[in-house]
Amino acid sequence: MNEKLDSYESKLPNMCVPIYDGTALERDDGVNAFIGTGILIGYGERLLLVTAWHCLNNHPIIAVGGFNPPLLMSRRSYNEITTKPSLDLDFIDLGRLSAFTSNNSLQYIRWSSVSLTTPYVRSSYCRLFGYSAAKNRAEISKVSLNANLTIVDVAEDINVLKHTHFSEIALQKKFYIGLRYDPRLLQPSIKKGPKIKAFNGFSGGPIWRRGEEETFCFAGIMIECHSTYPTSHGEYILYGINVLGIDLLLKERF
Repeated sequence: MNEKLDSYESKLPNMCVPIYDGTALERDDGVNAFIGTGILIGYGERLLLVTAWHCLNNHPIIAVGGFNPPLLMSRRSYNEITTKPSLDLDFIDLGRLSAFTSNNSLQYIRWSSVSLTTPYVRSSYCRLFGYSAAKNRAEISKVSLNANLTIVDVAEDINVLKHTHFSEIALQKKFYIGLRYDPRLLQPSIKKGPKIKAFNGFSGGPIWRRGEEETFCFAGIMIECHSTYPTSHGEYILYGINVLGIDLLLKERF
């Protein structure tokens, strides 16, 4: 799926949604309710919420922000991935696409239009979309779920995968994306953009790879921030699962 810059920037906020722990909301625990980010994908005739497995693990009830009203649902267990490798991916089937066509604000990635050809790149610019845990706390008194999206420029770097310390990534590099966030890599025109102090909450957020003529293609979702603390100049190492890994999961389920 390729999108022109002006087009995709207007659509992405409605493809990318915050996920909350429904049980914590029932306890009026708005501080600890936020659990991660998800991306909406149209697969065949189904609408799926795809995210990192660890975001949904041990959360039998979730609430999805970005919808009006928010979606509150119990989740089936999709944890038993039958083929190897076992990827940190999960999804929830939100129902038939036709049931959501009346919602004009709803946008989703149509999987049939996603390119499964992953380019070999030493370094290229990407954009990561996610919901920061610090900015998305449920406001129980207002019965609302915050949806404060953050957009971060990162560099895709094959050396991140080449030198990874994670054996599961090293053995199956074809399913992963290595990313490097470094404030010094920001382009001059966006140097006033957000300087990220932590990536808590970004797991499950979509990664968009910049192509030619200001186009972006969907590249995968973030699953892991390797650095608990940044380097002295603010660098973080991030890992994502690419479209091949997502396609593997979807084909196992449908």
